[in-house]
Parts: sequence; structure tokens; C-alpha cells
Amino acid sequence: MGKASSAKKVARAARAGGRGARGGQRRSLLFPATITIVCILGVSLILYARTQDKAEALEPGITDHWHAAFGVDICGELQPNLSSGTADPNGIHTHEDGVMHIHPGAAQEVARTGEDATIQVFLEATGSSISDDSLTIRGADGETTTYREGDDEPCHGQVQVAYWANASEANDTDPQIFTEDLADIHFKNDREAYTFAFVEEGEDILPPATVGDLDALAGVDGGDTVTPSTVPGSTTVPAGGATTVPGGGATTTTTAAGDRSATTTSAPPAG
Repeated sequence: MGKASSAKKVARAARAGGRGARGGQRRSLLFPATITIVCILGVSLILYARTQDKAEALEPGITDHWHAAFGVDICGELQPNLSSGTADPNGIHTHEDGVMHIHPGAAQEVARTGEDATIQVFLEATGSSISDDSLTIRGADGETTTYREGDDEPCHGQVQVAYWANASEANDTDPQIFTEDLADIHFKNDREAYTFAFVEEGEDILPPATVGDLDALAGVDGGDTVTPSTVPGSTTVPAGGATTVPGGGATTTTTAAGDRSATTTSAPPAG
């Protein structure tokens, strides 16, 4: 009896051990399967996030046609409009009209889109540049002037960029002021306004003179008519035409060549 009972106990223990081994095997397979699923989900989320970031980064994109008003404020005085002439390698230029025309297309040498469409790209097209401590501006005569922080002339200024998300509100609202990473500021929306400034710290920065004319001036690219309200008494100027302000006033001429045009204003002769 004792031997039989012992044999039964050994058999039961063996059966129990077999069941435990099978259960352990199932648990050991479950863990790597769970890790594999987690890894797959993680990689999928990362790829999705990158896709979304890339999609958002393509604004402005190849098919966009944006405009932004801009000005240059040196020690409290707005400077003459910058000109990019025929330079437009990246799809961001100006017609010497105080407007940045932002429409990178497939025809560009290197179309700057998304976060690569920066104010530095625009300024380089005009022969100018900006950094966190200097602002270089090319004048109408082709000569460049650099304003550096720490200099006392023409004023003890700081390089800043004033930004308005809505150009039409620039005359009535305070701008967002940037003092760092200025060259990397990129365009976010159509109809913004920017002033590149070298003014004393804490001084108000002037909005661009063209904020009230942005909608009209934006039509130059499409050959639409332009009515510059900045010239008192002016009349509508057809693209490619000219008008003389009554009373011997200034003459405003818009010359169009395909997608490029220029708007210039000349003062009447003295006397």
C-alpha cells in the first residue's frame, strides 16, 4: 500500500509539473508578443506625427500665393521700400511696393516652402540681411548700410522684428516683438505684416506704411488695378499704366512683365 500510494503521489506531481510548464510557456510567449505590439504602435505613431508635421510645414507651399506688408524702421523713421529687382530664386520677392509676395513655385531654383520660407530668404532677395545683432539694408542706389547693436549712430538701437498676424489691424494693435532667432522667422499666414527695425529698446516700432493698401497692392501679381492710398489725391492705376495726380502731384507708374511688376512714385519738380 505504501509503495502504491507513493507512486500515485509521484504521478500526480509529474502531471501538475507538466501543466505548470505549459502555463509558463504560454506566459513566456505572451510577453514578447506584447512588446512587439507596443513597438509597432509606437513606430506607427511616430510616422503619423512626422507626416502631420511635414504637411503643416508645407505652408506656404508650392500652390500658395501669399502677401505680407513690410517696412524698415531705423531710429523711428520708415525707410524707402526695398526692391528685389529681378532676383527671385526662392519665390519670395517684392516689387518695390512695400509688399512681400510669397509664392514659391516649381519654376524657382530652390522653392522655399514651410519653415524654410523665412524673412531672411526675402531680405537676401533684396540684397539685405538680418541677424540677432545686425541689420543690413540695401538702398535704392545699391549701397548697403549695416546697423549694429552697440553702435551709437544713428541711434543706440536694438535689432528687432515687429509682427502683426493681421496687417489690417496693424495701425490699431500692438505687435509681437522678436529679438532672437530673427533670420529664422517664417511666414505662417497670408496678409501678415512685418517691420524690420533698428530702434532703441522699448521704443514703439512703426507699422508698415502699406498695411492699408495690402489688398490692392497684392493684385499687382495678377495684373489687377492698384489704388495706392498713400499718395494723396491719387486715382486708380491700371497694371502697366500710369496716372498723374491732379494739381501737379506725384506720378505713380506700375510696369508689369508677366508675374513681375514694379510700382514707383516720383515727386513733381520743385517750384
